[in-house]
Amino acid sequence: MKVCLMSFDNESFTSLLKLNSFQIVSNNDNQIKIWDLTERKLVKTISGHTQYITCIIKIKKTKIASCSFDTTIKIWDSKSGDCLRTLVDQDNGELENLLKLNEAQIVSFNNSIKLWDLQTGSCIARIANDSHSILCSDKISKIHIITGGYDNNLKLWDLSLRLDN
Repeated sequence: MKVCLMSFDNESFTSLLKLNSFQIVSNNDNQIKIWDLTERKLVKTISGHTQYITCIIKIKKTKIASCSFDTTIKIWDSKSGDCLRTLVDQDNGELENLLKLNEAQIVSFNNSIKLWDLQTGSCIARIANDSHSILCSDKISKIHIITGGYDNNLKLWDLSLRLDN
């Protein structure tokens, strides 16, 4: 019995995302690649980051966001490959993780937690994180997120109680 249904050789995958029933998005170094699973082929390569991409998330049907060690978050139209907006984390360096709160807001993680408004492209809240890198996160409610990282702790955060803007 064959367990692996398909394989894409010579690719390094560190982030995967299902766009729809036929495509997945992956990152390889500083590029986003869109794969057609039905045809079993690469259909689009999106470039724009200058360093390693650490995370890709889906915002809505054809809108995705990626973050990178280049200190930017890029919002993309996955259909056209166009970069719709670039958000720059000017004070905290390499971005490691993203989380969608809703279609208008995302959260980025490194040595702080930042809430971003996708309409304006601005950081609307910042919460200091005194621990090590945040590797994983999930939304618990409209205002609560949970994170885990190298500090061996799960932390529950209340975004309504942010420390500074």
